[in-house]
Amino acid sequence: MALNIKKYFGGRVFTVVVICSLLLIAEMVSELQEQIFHVDWYRAMFIDQPQWLVSLRYNASILRHVVIILCAVGLILKRHAARKCLLVIAWFDILTLYLRHPYSSFENISRYTGLNTEDFLQTVVILGKTYHPGVLNRMFLVCLEDLLISLAILIICTSPKVKALFK
Repeated sequence: MALNIKKYFGGRVFTVVVICSLLLIAEMVSELQEQIFHVDWYRAMFIDQPQWLVSLRYNASILRHVVIILCAVGLILKRHAARKCLLVIAWFDILTLYLRHPYSSFENISRYTGLNTEDFLQTVVILGKTYHPGVLNRMFLVCLEDLLISLAILIICTSPKVKALFK
């Protein structure tokens, strides 16, 4: 009745799952820490929205980060429910990307910090709306990061070899 380590852990596929889970945990802990210790910054991002909505967004975001951390730990422990939950969250993140990162929040942060005044010197008009290129670039990078993380989760968690680990 000796435990076959290689059979339990699944070799290279499981190693990839563990490494990706640890990277996901590190990213979520970093974002969570940033949110918890910089509440004023978060409020400034959504200053144009009602306070009740800002509180709802803030609490939902913290809950999302905690659930993703728990799901990543669940992947390491080979929990099928954790894999399914991460798939749902990844699809939700892709579908609500702009709602989570509206242009106005990046504009508000640029004004709040006062560090990027050059962002407001140039403007671009797209479909009749005025945008600032520096602010638009930051928004694009944040959205791209979230999109890549969600796509990586979808690709890894729907891989037939990874699915086989959870059966």
